[in-house]
Amino acid sequence: MSERVNFRGLKKVEIEWIDSCASKGWGSRDFHLKEFATSSCRSTGYVIEDNKKYLAIAQSISDDTHNISDLISIPKVAITKVKILK
Repeated sequence: MSERVNFRGLKKVEIEWIDSCASKGWGSRDFHLKEFATSSCRSTGYVIEDNKKYLAIAQSISDDTHNISDLISIPKVAITKVKILK
């Protein structure tokens, strides 16, 4: 049985962050650096954990079952902006 957690009062946020990218196959150095350097991302959700290393948000929460879904943990070094949502 999962732990009962009160989700009321959790902060809703929008996080802007930089993600790593990878490529495969052959191509020139310039092609790979231009096309696959990094990716700017934006994620929204409820703050589940906020510590020195990462910020973890859940896209969905259930008041009935006290479960979460679609958790993402974003390293603090990758975060460029956090906006509190109402």
